Amino acid sequence: MKRITTYILIVMVTSTAGCSSFLEVENIGKSTTPSFFAELTGLQSAYYGLYSATYSFYDDYAINYPDLASDLVDTTPNAEEAQTDIYNFLALPEDNAGYPRMFWRGAYSVVTNANNIIYYGPDLKDDYPNDTDEIDRIIAHAYFIRALMFLNLCNAYCQTYTYTTDASHLGIPLPIHPISFNDVIARSSLKEAYVQIIEDFNTALMTLEKTGETDVYYASATACRALLARVYLYMGNYDLAEQYASEVIEEVPLTPYAEYEMMFRYPHENKGKEAILRMSGYDKSSSISKLYDPSNSPKAVPSAKLLAQFDDPDDIRRQRLLHYDPVYEGYEDDIHGYEMDACVKYYVNDKYKKDNNGLYGHSDPFVVRCSEMYLIRAEALCNRTNPDLDGAASDLKALIARATNKSEGDIVLEYSGQDEMDTLIERERMRELCFEGHRLLDIARRHQNLERDEESPATTKYLAYPDYRFVLPICQLEMDSNSAMKQNPGYEGAE
Repeated sequence: MKRITTYILIVMVTSTAGCSSFLEVENIGKSTTPSFFAELTGLQSAYYGLYSATYSFYDDYAINYPDLASDLVDTTPNAEEAQTDIYNFLALPEDNAGYPRMFWRGAYSVVTNANNIIYYGPDLKDDYPNDTDEIDRIIAHAYFIRALMFLNLCNAYCQTYTYTTDASHLGIPLPIHPISFNDVIARSSLKEAYVQIIEDFNTALMTLEKTGETDVYYASATACRALLARVYLYMGNYDLAEQYASEVIEEVPLTPYAEYEMMFRYPHENKGKEAILRMSGYDKSSSISKLYDPSNSPKAVPSAKLLAQFDDPDDIRRQRLLHYDPVYEGYEDDIHGYEMDACVKYYVNDKYKKDNNGLYGHSDPFVVRCSEMYLIRAEALCNRTNPDLDGAASDLKALIARATNKSEGDIVLEYSGQDEMDTLIERERMRELCFEGHRLLDIARRHQNLERDEESPATTKYLAYPDYRFVLPICQLEMDSNSAMKQNPGYEGAE
């Protein structure tokens, strides 16, 4: 995978007086950006670099932040300060080395490079008339990645879509072209941000529908539909959430029981039949693997609350992905830790640490997979105007049957109305999607309180919805230099 790297300063002027906001951005190109994009090879290099940067973002901030700040993870004494600050809801605007700044910087770095591709790409068509399809394809991927980053930024820095009745509350800055010195970037409303996200996904979909791409490490028409299903669920538009989820389910099967563990732990051997989009960690280090590494003093472990959600001892998710056993791994020494409850989704056994090219084993975090589509459809069926609770139950049974290696007919779910079905759906989301970056937003969008179990070592075990700490503060570097920027309520004057 090609990677051409340089560092530039993106300048956002925030007033006529010339106050500027500086974001250090890793621009996949050269400091002379227009000349770099004057060649098709430059556009292609930027395309590969865009995905490399997206992997780096997903391998840490996109997944780790919403899990560490949830009720399904507990940190250990081995955790780093930035991780414990998130876990204990101590993040402040001044945390320039912590998640408030690094999440912001990481996502907008990717947005900047996507914007370069979108802006400069069309100009290449005159010089490369035989490559217009390739140029359009790369531009479509940039639209997709930009939408994905905008969605992640909304999840981290904004209260959920239904926080206000019309989503008129604070959203995010929406730069949709390369930033110039005279640009003023303020926060949109969340409704405006979602309009842009949907537009970008649909723009990507129109082109990717034609290309028919199927590589799960890159965007596809199916990935566009899957993310649109997620977006519409977040908005409470259950009809469209159901529609898009159903379209994806028609195309993508579930990974069978026998391959389920492998698709997480050894993607080089099994990408997963249900994979829709995941990021490639090939020949890269992994922050998420180090966070949960059960063989080397994990920094975070499953909470007692998460483990209590499992009622079947044969559930592979509990048995193999939330429990580490050195004997099962084939270790016969004392240097690979001890048997314990731990997240094993990102753990690579030593025997797979080197491939035939001498490169290190890797974790490939999921952006979206088909199991989530079943959960989205179940929630949509449960909450739409004319609920279909039996249909929702059928979707849950498909996941539970796969996880327990049983037939769907053997699965019994007890429910007598929407509330009980919704509780079953929430439980299944915890069991199926834990450690994949969903839980904090799931709590917030359901307008629930965050309640950790009594065994939790957290200094804050309870947040009443809608506590301001359900979202991150805007980093102080941005606030100090951007007079158009508004801080999230609750963090003003924080020390």
